[in-house]
Amino acid sequence: RSIGDPILRLARTVERVQSGDLTARAEIERNDEVGVLADTFNRMTAQLRSLIGSLEERVAERTAQLKTSAEVGRAAVSQLDPERLLTDVVNLITDRFGFYYAAVFVIDDSGKWAVLRSATGEAGRVLLERGHRLEVGGQSMVGYVTRQRRSRIALDVGQDAVRFANPLLPDTRSEIALPLMVGERVLGVLDVQSTQAEAFDEASAAVLQSMADQIAVALNNSEQFKQTRAALQRAHTLYTASQAVSAAVDPDSVLRATITHIAPDAAHGSILWYGSVEGDEQVVQVELMAAWANPDAGPGASMIKAGMRFTPQQLPLIDQVTAGQAFSVPDRDAPYLAPGLRTYMERLGAQAMVVLPLAAAHKMLGLIEIGFATPRQFTDEQLQSMQALANQAAIALQNLQSAAETQRVLRELDAVNRRLTGEAWADFTRTRRAEVQWIGVGEQAEHDHWPEVAEALRTGQVATTAIAGDGQLGVAVPIVLRDTPVGVMRLVMPRRAFTDEARATLEALAGHVSQAVETARLLEQTERLAQRERTINEINSRVRQTIDLDAILRTAVNELGRSLKAARVVAHIGREPLADGNGRGDDHE
Repeated sequence: RSIGDPILRLARTVERVQSGDLTARAEIERNDEVGVLADTFNRMTAQLRSLIGSLEERVAERTAQLKTSAEVGRAAVSQLDPERLLTDVVNLITDRFGFYYAAVFVIDDSGKWAVLRSATGEAGRVLLERGHRLEVGGQSMVGYVTRQRRSRIALDVGQDAVRFANPLLPDTRSEIALPLMVGERVLGVLDVQSTQAEAFDEASAAVLQSMADQIAVALNNSEQFKQTRAALQRAHTLYTASQAVSAAVDPDSVLRATITHIAPDAAHGSILWYGSVEGDEQVVQVELMAAWANPDAGPGASMIKAGMRFTPQQLPLIDQVTAGQAFSVPDRDAPYLAPGLRTYMERLGAQAMVVLPLAAAHKMLGLIEIGFATPRQFTDEQLQSMQALANQAAIALQNLQSAAETQRVLRELDAVNRRLTGEAWADFTRTRRAEVQWIGVGEQAEHDHWPEVAEALRTGQVATTAIAGDGQLGVAVPIVLRDTPVGVMRLVMPRRAFTDEARATLEALAGHVSQAVETARLLEQTERLAQRERTINEINSRVRQTIDLDAILRTAVNELGRSLKAARVVAHIGREPLADGNGRGDDHE
């Protein structure tokens, strides 16, 4: 009984522990084997309490880390501003995890440096103000990760060979650096530091890597969004500029439209047109087709005048330009610049310059030169947009030249036809003492009065009628265009003068007259069409200057009224027709 009772009480204590009461303790009543058993049991339950408590703390810690990771994920999805996102993330890491320092580095456009974009604490503020950066692949945790594309942990910073010891963070004892990757591309590094040695284990590293992956996706999305928005802006600017260039009516307006949209802060600009080209596309002469100078620009810009001509040796720009590729000089004081080009820019007062080749169908037509009063850098995207508009300008200039040449040829042909026809008719009527009258198709009274006129219009052949009493003959010569009589020339001439030779001469002259009439008609029609296109382009240009519907309609009706000289113009928007002439509701008058 003296042995059995203590063992029975120990058994009951074991049952309490089994039921979850880890505070139960066995009473040590004896110093024999039963007492040793009770003491061992108590030590075992104490270790269990400690182990379970530690597990609960670790579970709570991991739960907090997972919650923080979820918050980072939500921020990454909802926050489009990358600076705000990075600030939120590094603060969450230090606040929720209790780490000493957290920072995000992003690789710059050159790919050579990891630049600090966000960091916590006073050390982070100072480093950001200094523009802190670390070399990609250099002697630092961040440099190592950017090169190797995998995370690195320094459990004891004093023993890590590649770590950069920052004097602003003297209390760091352990550090982890994790890559921000999208696919195979490293965007940057998440760097976290702790005041405790061996603060980062496999589980915490996995959670932090999850955060780093979400940061990388957010940065990539932000970058894509920014690029898309910039591309849309460039496309809109290019579209607007293309419309303005297409609406230009002369080289000066082409140049102004180009500069206004791609270089509004330019000091001057000019269009240099290759006036003559020899074999192998060798430029012989260059004409200054159009010139523009900002009123605030220096005297050098105003020296260039439209109509001036140059040899290629006088223009060092020509040797620098190839078809389809823009050429830029960010600063004329750059040591690599050719002396001749520097002298040319100094003469114009240009500190920076862009030269855009004008080419069509793979043929160089000339170039657009734009000068700036101060140095400036030109990105590849800017140069591409400028060159795209220059291509539009080349087509517009070529069309303007073709239209001008067509007008000139038509005028010359018309003048020649008029002169030759006039001389021929003057000679014919003078030698045959004939009187000439022009009768149109619609002059019915004349048709009835002179039978030869009606016959000539009906048959399309020369017709005659004898005039009684005076030996004269009425001769009707049809003017035919495309097998259709459009009028008649009636002559009164001596009957004896109307021979077969005279008939043939009249028919030949009538052919010249018909050609002259058609040329004049085509010239007049071309001029009307050109005027109509100019009017339409002017109206479109004014309408596109606003996005307000009322303003668009008001501008449209005003411009239509002015162009058509209409007494009243009404624009109606909607399905219902106008109830009256007062222009109510969505009507604009």
